[in-house]
Amino acid sequence: ESIRTLAASNPETLLAVAAQNFLGGLGFWLVVVAAVLSMLSALQANLFAASRIAQTMALDRTLPRRLGTTTAGVPVQAVLLSAVTLVVIMLLLPSVAAAGAAASLIFLVMFTLTHGISIIARRRSDEASMPFKSPLFPVIPIVGGLACAVLAVFQGVVVPSAGLITLAWIVFGVGMYLWLFAGRARALDARAEAL
Repeated sequence: ESIRTLAASNPETLLAVAAQNFLGGLGFWLVVVAAVLSMLSALQANLFAASRIAQTMALDRTLPRRLGTTTAGVPVQAVLLSAVTLVVIMLLLPSVAAAGAAASLIFLVMFTLTHGISIIARRRSDEASMPFKSPLFPVIPIVGGLACAVLAVFQGVVVPSAGLITLAWIVFGVGMYLWLFAGRARALDARAEAL
């Protein structure tokens, strides 16, 4: 069959089938093993990053303080919370494609927020204590943030299940923050500003 037909019928296996056509059965299994190892390493990296973000947020009092505690330098409670959250998301999403789209969408939302935070951090800093410098400020963060936001909206529309689950998580997170943690976070922020 043509590559267009194969891509339309089985886009997930296109690379593995192409490797099988050039390298035989060994090529197929090399691609499959590489894909599984790549996915597992990405999951591990994201789990560790999520746990460290939860730990930092707990230290900033925007999550329960218990998540900020460590055992032998490892935020065990934050790792467990991140793992449970990952399992819940896996159970809620209907397919691997939707899970991948949701992960991409969440990253795009995070990158959008990161661009906005970079503008805020830069404007709050004086020249001597500036945490970073970027060329053409604020053009690059604005263009980057808008590009990420547009791609996130596009991804949410193209894969509606991923868009809905991501929107539900954002609403849940904002609601939890406003209900439980906003007051403590403002107090800590005021203390840091005073210092």
